Amino acid sequence: MTTLLTEEDHRRVSAAIAEAEAKTAGEIFCVVARHVSDYRLVPFVYAGLASLLVPAVIVLLGLEPHRWPLVGDSWTTGEVSESGVAAAVAASLAAVVALQALVFLLVALAMAPAAIRLKVTPRALKHDRVQRAAIDQFLARGLQRTKARTGVLIFVALAERQVEVVADEGIYSRVDPSLWDDAVGALIDAAREGRLADGLVEAVALVGGVLNTHFPPGPDNVDEIPNRVVEL
Repeated sequence: MTTLLTEEDHRRVSAAIAEAEAKTAGEIFCVVARHVSDYRLVPFVYAGLASLLVPAVIVLLGLEPHRWPLVGDSWTTGEVSESGVAAAVAASLAAVVALQALVFLLVALAMAPAAIRLKVTPRALKHDRVQRAAIDQFLARGLQRTKARTGVLIFVALAERQVEVVADEGIYSRVDPSLWDDAVGALIDAAREGRLADGLVEAVALVGGVLNTHFPPGPDNVDEIPNRVVEL
């Protein structure tokens, strides 16, 4: 698997974390993920909705499925028997079901490619998945186990183009989450320009500045979390 950051990029980010943590009692960790979900169910949801609209479209357009080629007889004598009505209804239902199945299949196939799935996935769903992934990484990296509960995770989801800053209880209770906006904005802007490492370095510095203001280093400022960025 190809890496997202070069060895030099890793060294730069690690150095930025060490520099920021020298001025605060907080602990900073970075995670960069290519994506947090494959969103494989999304095409089926759209396909299901599209297929459910088929009967409504047929009614609104005044179409007559029992007269469609290969479905029913387009010629009538003007007299319809009870058996003829039943046959027409059965033919119509069969045609509608077949068309629904075809629409479902075509829409699902059209949205199957990963790039298209990502584009049609609602932003709210992507945001929710990124948030959950960030919290999972926060816990997996042990950031909740720092002595003063001052761990901070900078999480980047590249495919979703979203950044999350997750702060532990000790920080969250004293720092307004909006103070991370500058760091998030700087990282997103840099990533959009293809300067991911620069964005991480800048975000780390900005997060470190916030931590320095509210959590200055103590006499025993021990480095509890590795100063590194992890790629997923």
